[in-house]
Amino acid sequence: MPSFAVSIVFLTLVQAAVVAVPGAPPRGLLDRVRSRWWALVPPASIIVVIALVGLYASSANALSYLALVAVPPLAAIALGAVMRGARPPLALAAVPLFALAWAVSGSLVGETAALALSALACVTLGVFLAAVVAPRWLRLGVYAMAVVDTVLVVADLLQGPNSTLVAAGPSAGLPRLQAVYFG
Repeated sequence: MPSFAVSIVFLTLVQAAVVAVPGAPPRGLLDRVRSRWWALVPPASIIVVIALVGLYASSANALSYLALVAVPPLAAIALGAVMRGARPPLALAAVPLFALAWAVSGSLVGETAALALSALACVTLGVFLAAVVAPRWLRLGVYAMAVVDTVLVVADLLQGPNSTLVAAGPSAGLPRLQAVYFG
């Protein structure tokens, strides 16, 4: 396994790629739901998940299944439609990534496959969010998310629910896509 420093550098590069690879937001159907209120999704997602897991630890398992079901299709959408260089046949690459994440979970190869799926799913969610909210409002929503995250960390309210969520997981050795592991 790579050292902590190498893992952090690699994860930072993956985060940068998540910001760099999205293509233009799709137009059409999403235009009908366009609203500045979507800018509340980033900060609200942190508040809701942390409150839910903090109040009901068993909800962490439900969230792990949600990630298991949602992440692979969202990754396929990124590969097939919404990232730079996307091509519909590339969407099929989500299948071997999921198979690797499951078959060799706990290994660096399995963790890398799960990380790729999660990062690609984030690309899709980011592109969709950018399609339904004006850039100015989205920027404010991201700032609000950063403030919420900082307040929760400083007040020591994030660590407990986060640990519970990271420890949760689907049965049958299915990949734990609700958290990112790399080394």
